[in-house]
Amino acid sequence: MHEPEHEAEHEAGTRLLGCVVDERPLGGAPDAPLRRATVTAMRTATPLRLTLHTLRYEAPAAAGEAAGAGEGGGEDNGGEEAEVVLATREYRIVGRVSDGELSRPNPNPNPNPNPNPNP
Repeated sequence: MHEPEHEAEHEAGTRLLGCVVDERPLGGAPDAPLRRATVTAMRTATPLRLTLHTLRYEAPAAAGEAAGAGEGGGEDNGGEEAEVVLATREYRIVGRVSDGELSRPNPNPNPNPNPNPNP
């Protein structure tokens, strides 16, 4: 059961499941490329009860303008997953996947705690 003060946060986070987002870290370089990803899961973690969203990133070619004109040297092959606190990311919702697509297993499971390709 969720505590009342966390209900609104939980509901907002749940609505992001299945959304396709273009995202990058907040406060980063203003010209940093956006990366396209699908929000595939969420969970509450850490002693601060932060909501973590699992993002499955697309390959740069599939992400179109979000790929940043070939930046990154092609190291991102898509399918990479990372858990992030979306409140610390700049993101915009650009679409939604079907429930069937959301429940499909990741063909390239690569759990990565650091979603930033260039540390």
